[in-house]
Order: sequence, then structure tokens, then C-alpha cells
Amino acid sequence: MGTATGARASVAVNLRRLAELIRARREALQMTREQVAAAAGCHWRTVENLERCDHDTRWGVAVAVAEVVGVTIFCVEHFSNSADTKRGPPERPLD
Repeated sequence: MGTATGARASVAVNLRRLAELIRARREALQMTREQVAAAAGCHWRTVENLERCDHDTRWGVAVAVAEVVGVTIFCVEHFSNSADTKRGPPERPLD
């Protein structure tokens, strides 16, 4: 198990990866931020901020935006020391 600081660092990396996946999927789907926001029920600036990891975004909004573009979020509360879990949850292909 890591320290609290280590846990926060892992979360930050995972959120950055989530932001990258959301943007990549949105672009692959040729959707604008406005279209994603309308479907997720939020403002387009929220989508922009989420993609850039600029501001804190409510978890429910992040999940809604991810669902609109087809990114599945796996919520993992605890990590073990096995090699399989260090890689994190499986990612959905960006087809």
C-alpha cells in the first residue's frame, strides 16, 4: 500500500488519462464539446475543463461526459501489489 501522497498521485495520473481518453473519443466521433455537453447535461466549458484537467469536475459529470463518448470508467477503491492491478483498469478501445 502507498502513502496518502502516493494515492493522490495515482488518482491524478488516472484523471489525466481519463481526460485524454474522453478527448480522443470525442474527436474520433467528430463531436463538438457543445454536442457532448448537451448530451451529458452540462456546459461546454465543463467538457473543455475536463479534457484539459484544468478544474475540479464533479464525479457524476465526468461519468456522464465519459458515457456520451463511449468511455467506460472503472472505479477501483483499493489496489493490491500484484502486477495486474498496478496497470489499472482495462481501457476500452478507441475504435
